[in-house]
Amino acid sequence: MGIIASIRKLFRKRREIPDIPEDWIITGGAGVTVCVIDSGLPDHPALAGTIDAGASRNFVWGEDIADQNGHATAVCGVLNYWAPMARIVCVKAAGADGSGATTALRLAFEEAAGMKPDIVCCSIGVDAGASKCLHALGILEAQGIPVICSAGNTGAQVRYPGRFAQTIAVGACDARGRRAWFTPSGAEVDCLYPGMAVRTPWLHGGYAINNGTSLAAPCAAAVAALWLAWVRRGGDTMPAGAELVAKCRRALIQAGA
Repeated sequence: MGIIASIRKLFRKRREIPDIPEDWIITGGAGVTVCVIDSGLPDHPALAGTIDAGASRNFVWGEDIADQNGHATAVCGVLNYWAPMARIVCVKAAGADGSGATTALRLAFEEAAGMKPDIVCCSIGVDAGASKCLHALGILEAQGIPVICSAGNTGAQVRYPGRFAQTIAVGACDARGRRAWFTPSGAEVDCLYPGMAVRTPWLHGGYAINNGTSLAAPCAAAVAALWLAWVRRGGDTMPAGAELVAKCRRALIQAGA
């Protein structure tokens, strides 16, 4: 799909997130790199040319970098849908069974801190042991790199790393902006983005309909990419460090449900 067609598609779908300013949408997220920490490197025709495989990394012992679960393919599909001109780099921290060890998660965040993308998107959640990620999360915040995480699907507490103050935790809503029943009720949830009945790319070149805050997080990350591309074009003042992260948080709250 060409650039103009992609942007037209975004305008047609704007009703899904009606509060995204048009000035953000028309950037397509051009010039913005998003690091996706998830289940590996997708292989799907819908994502051809959007992912930098050479810069992607794997921290799951005993598996190659390929996405064998489908989760990363879905996440990257949502991200690419909303920000079709953004560059995606994948860091694998969850295996074929979809689970992620906290050590792999720590290594993934440390890799991201060294990689210095513009945005980090993480749809892996754990309930304990994530404190080992705090050092890398602090570095990312100081570098002015928003870390956008899924809040989890427990309906109760926000899962880590989304519960940490250094991250932006995203809950899910339906197409009408109503909070999804599985979105945690914790105060750490910063914003809501579509995460119900979302059609996404899947394994073996297929598609699937899925629910979850795992899909809301890449939607928010894509909106952050649109916002950042707009800021860089002179749409707003460009802060640095933690203030950029805080400003991104405010922008996502403004545009979300």
